[in-house]
Amino acid sequence: MTLLCRPKGRGNWRVIPMLLPDTHADFFAFRPNMTVTIGSRVLRIVEVRP
Repeated sequence: MTLLCRPKGRGNWRVIPMLLPDTHADFFAFRPNMTVTIGSRVLRIVEVRP
């Protein structure tokens, strides 16, 4: 599964792809406009691809 994310906030940021293995990913757990915190960065999910 691939999550396409952008940093939260103003600006037209480049998309950051996050690749999750199918064994650890629940497709229905992620939705667009959800936020994910990785380290000190807060990312907003733009698109979820299987």
